[in-house]
Amino acid sequence: EIRFCDWSSDVCSSDLRAEARIEELGISRAADIDVDAIAADAGITVRYASLVGCEATLVGFGSRAIATIRHSTVRGRERFSVAHELGHWELHRGQSFRCRVDEPDENLASNAQLEREADQFSSHLLMPARLFNPAVCATRWPKLGEIQEVSRDFQTSQLATLIRMANVDTLPVIVAGYTQGQRRWNATAPHVPWPVLDRKSVV
Repeated sequence: EIRFCDWSSDVCSSDLRAEARIEELGISRAADIDVDAIAADAGITVRYASLVGCEATLVGFGSRAIATIRHSTVRGRERFSVAHELGHWELHRGQSFRCRVDEPDENLASNAQLEREADQFSSHLLMPARLFNPAVCATRWPKLGEIQEVSRDFQTSQLATLIRMANVDTLPVIVAGYTQGQRRWNATAPHVPWPVLDRKSVV
């Protein structure tokens, strides 16, 4: 089931607000999700620079903001950062929050509610359910090549694509990050059995 709401409503969850933004803009193809243009429409000027220690920063005043995004050879990471900062602008304007760090695992392992909400907004803005779900369901058991094809179509990183696939919950997907054999974070399809989730270390 695909739900929608008014994208500017404060009572909607971050994922529904992102989905509603795509609907409001009339976007019907993955190739038309121009995240820089969407940000500009929301009052954000996107700049790219060689940031150190941060993936992105956001400075705003009134109805305008500047998002500075770290240059990357992976366009999917840049796009996710732009959408993440747009999420902060739409969801958390007037609040303070840390810069998006340059190591994806640090964001995924973070318990910071604002960061998780901005990540969820970004994920659904770049991979809206109405477009993403059919692409995932087109193949019953997608292999690496097919996952890469979905990533190319939506111009997202493979990691972001896999995490979004887990949230769709049509496949038994488990994505996890480990440091020295210990699990730091995981994204798991809701119907995956609990005993699998209880494993916190790599044997």
